[in-house]
Amino acid sequence: METSAIGEETMSGADPHNRSFSRNAAVLAIALVLCLGSCLARGQDGGSGTPPQSTTPSAQAPQEASALERARVVRVVDGDTLVVRLDDGSSRKVRLVGVDAPESVAEDASRNTPEGAQAASYTKDHVRENAVVWLQREYSDTDSYDRLLRHVWLEHPDSVHDEQEVRSKMLDAMLVDAGFARSKRYEPDTAYNDLFDSFARDAHEAGRGVSYLWN
Repeated sequence: METSAIGEETMSGADPHNRSFSRNAAVLAIALVLCLGSCLARGQDGGSGTPPQSTTPSAQAPQEASALERARVVRVVDGDTLVVRLDDGSSRKVRLVGVDAPESVAEDASRNTPEGAQAASYTKDHVRENAVVWLQREYSDTDSYDRLLRHVWLEHPDSVHDEQEVRSKMLDAMLVDAGFARSKRYEPDTAYNDLFDSFARDAHEAGRGVSYLWN
């Protein structure tokens, strides 16, 4: 009887400890599972396991219509280059952004072409001396020749995002649409090149200007 009693006391004394250990182990296991699940979820959602992709654009949005800079035309250099006088009285060369016209006044005469002369003639027909134009900047300010890099609006637009206004009022776009310049991406100033690509296709399909050069 004493042996049985001792055995019962020993068994009854061990059970609470065993049950407590089991509960602690179960809680720890559940915590580990929850922690692992949370880590996996963060990895799938682009958390610490997978760095999120940057959404910062390579170039700032074009200036809005209210921010365009007024200038007066001094002269046309060639199809895609002008000299203008800014409101501060300084004269600057302006290279149109996002387009490229054939050469007509290059120092290396072998680069000049009849098509370049036609492109220059188109620009001269549409940009008169002393006419007011509006300059629109994207990201870059000047090129390696210290020319201002700008879109040139012949009329002030109500919206710089409206396709019809771009086509009919922006000199860059007009040159492409008429077939006297091609759309060309000069990173990072490429905000309008998708539109210019579309205008270039229209010009080529209609056989306008010298668009055959870019077949």
